[in-house]
Amino acid sequence: MVTFSENNKYSPESGKVVFSIKKRGAETGTVIVGLKTAVIGVKGTEFLIDIAEDGKAKVYLKDGEISVDSVEGEFRKHGKVVMDEYEAYVRKMMGEYDKYVAELQKQYTEYVKTFTMKPGQAISIDGQDVNTLDFDEKTLKEFELLDM
Repeated sequence: MVTFSENNKYSPESGKVVFSIKKRGAETGTVIVGLKTAVIGVKGTEFLIDIAEDGKAKVYLKDGEISVDSVEGEFRKHGKVVMDEYEAYVRKMMGEYDKYVAELQKQYTEYVKTFTMKPGQAISIDGQDVNTLDFDEKTLKEFELLDM
């Protein structure tokens, strides 16, 4: 369990933290989780943050909604690119794979100061780069800690 100070702020340095924030009265405001390159605003939700020693963070949102704001500048938010395996194989064999992937990534990158995560979404934050992640079984099991 984590107790927040009067200003409703918490800044984990590294490791994993599973949060279950209950909706509270309007007078208490939003809970703030500060990371090196992002600030996460939370109202009633369940999410997990996994922070590596180098500051790279993964955020898994199980329920509710959170906003993610860049501390400095804009995020480069990369969309998930799904590619047909055969097409990728052919391009790789033809020596165009890396060029093709770089061009494709440009099409799926947006520059944003803030964005909102919805239930079931997961991201990694590495400096100003934000990438989409999938929930894995291990992460889903970690949310079971909230049921104890």
